[in-house]
Amino acid sequence: SYQIDVCIIDTHPGFEQINNVWFAFTSFLLVVSRLNDLDIRNMSQLLQDINIEDIEKKLVIFNNVQYRDDQVLKDIKNEEMLSKFNEYIRGDGIKKEISGSLSCNGYYCGKVEFFPNPILYSKELAIYQKEGDRKSIFCDNYPGDEFTIRMHDLSLKIAEFFKKRL
Repeated sequence: SYQIDVCIIDTHPGFEQINNVWFAFTSFLLVVSRLNDLDIRNMSQLLQDINIEDIEKKLVIFNNVQYRDDQVLKDIKNEEMLSKFNEYIRGDGIKKEISGSLSCNGYYCGKVEFFPNPILYSKELAIYQKEGDRKSIFCDNYPGDEFTIRMHDLSLKIAEFFKKRL
């Protein structure tokens, strides 16, 4: 039998139904989304899909990064993103809409958890992506960068889930 440790879904520009097959093989679904109407609508449809109902862990993380035409760009200014994120996370309305749940408790709405910190745009990451002759991982070279810190936090969250299952 096959098993996927973590299935990562990016909600932009949309979710292909063919990807439903992967849901049967994972116990951890990580959904990456930007804070715009299209991505939120796509994420809401995905999280309310009957095919993911049995997935043990569903974690949503918002980001302010877009990748287009081989360029890493920011969706909106990081300050605007943080303000919008804090507004959404403090209130339950958007979390209920996304999760399809009637009740929320902090970062949890039903079976969906919202990661407490977004991935912000990193100029260093955008520049690093353009460098053609890199032979190392960005996070190793920029340990204090916001992106590196967020990836570290996210990896700890994923490890915590699997540690509890042992």
